[in-house]
Amino acid sequence: MGATELRKWRDSLLDKGLAAGTVNRTKTGLRAALELAAAHDPRIANQRAWKVGLAALPDAHRARNVILDDATVRRIVAAAYDHDRALGLMIEVAAVTGARLSQLARLEVADLQADGPEPRLLMPLSAKGRARNKRHERRPVPITPALAAVLKQEAQGRAPDAPLLLRANGERWGHGRRRHHRNDFRAVIEAPRSIPMS
Repeated sequence: MGATELRKWRDSLLDKGLAAGTVNRTKTGLRAALELAAAHDPRIANQRAWKVGLAALPDAHRARNVILDDATVRRIVAAAYDHDRALGLMIEVAAVTGARLSQLARLEVADLQADGPEPRLLMPLSAKGRARNKRHERRPVPITPALAAVLKQEAQGRAPDAPLLLRANGERWGHGRRRHHRNDFRAVIEAPRSIPMS
């Protein structure tokens, strides 16, 4: 298969409605498979074909940043508390720290440093990136004294290695597709007091 055919295949993914970033991620898997095959079979000598034909699409890495003003964030946090107290607490921690749900789900009781003039959470690093094992690394993130007091009350009586944030049913928060937090959050942003996000 030559560069022209590979380029046509790559571009056909755009015709099927995939975003340029998705096409780039998809073609990267194919290109890696071709590279591996070439490394194990000396008869494969047309590496240039997939380097040219499966080149990355331009302008595929536009960030989808949505920046909300403080008043909107406060309305969303209040609507989350109205919907479910545990969800409200998780959303408030997310709003204050800027952390991902995957990081919040890994917070433990011992990560809360509520006493002292500058309360903080020892936030687990994001799992993104491959450079090193980030499983146990944590960084201090400041939180408000009011949030620290609520979290301290929530954590009372729990072991240091217990999850800090729990769902209303007592289970740990998770971020997989089978978890229902997406449905909960959709209900929150559609509530009258919050502003729906596009």
